[in-house]
Amino acid sequence: MKWSGINWKDVLTPRGLLSIVEGCTEAIKQKAGIENEFVKSAMQYRLDFICAHCDLNTDGQCDPTKTGTVVQDFTYHRSIERKQGELVNGCGCALKCKTANVKEECPLGKWLSAEN
Repeated sequence: MKWSGINWKDVLTPRGLLSIVEGCTEAIKQKAGIENEFVKSAMQYRLDFICAHCDLNTDGQCDPTKTGTVVQDFTYHRSIERKQGELVNGCGCALKCKTANVKEECPLGKWLSAEN
């Protein structure tokens, strides 16, 4: 995993840390066969149909050293306004964990939180 380029100010917050724990917990549950069908289907769709074809994806990580174009206007992490066409870096997350958290969203707006 690449650690350079990660915005640690966003990660090392109570919400950021909770999000990582929730996503990894769901990914571990999937691996162990303790499945929530909604989470499983959301995770598989995000991974297989969106992230697998994304230029920011480097070996299963949303690469913080790569830049992509936001595809729609949305609010990222409940406070960062993103505009269509804006260039942003990958978030640095492990995609299996990030996609397993239905409260998370893609930094490019390719998939949004189930809370939206």
